[in-house]
Amino acid sequence: MVEIYSERLQQQSIQLKTDWAAALPPLLADVEQLYRCFTNIVLNAIEAMPTGGELSILCRPVPKALLDFTTASNSGHLQRCPRRSLPGSLTCTRLDVEVVVKDTGIGYSR
Repeated sequence: MVEIYSERLQQQSIQLKTDWAAALPPLLADVEQLYRCFTNIVLNAIEAMPTGGELSILCRPVPKALLDFTTASNSGHLQRCPRRSLPGSLTCTRLDVEVVVKDTGIGYSR
């Protein structure tokens, strides 16, 4: 997605800084929705910097929250993510992915 807008970033004198982790855990997510989300964020950043600036994107693994929302008991209550996966049980990934996007644009007035 970043490659698609690289020419526009260059035309508007926007410097792109990226920091991606070498390995990220797999995500259970809708690829198209994530693409739309990040496209909107990048486009908003570009529009907020008409005379240039800096767009930074950081992507890294982070520890998973204490509750794993994919493991609900029969009663519907959320259960804590187990420290180890037992044979036949749901696998509990212990990492999430954090994406941080920053720009030096004009921002929004409140």
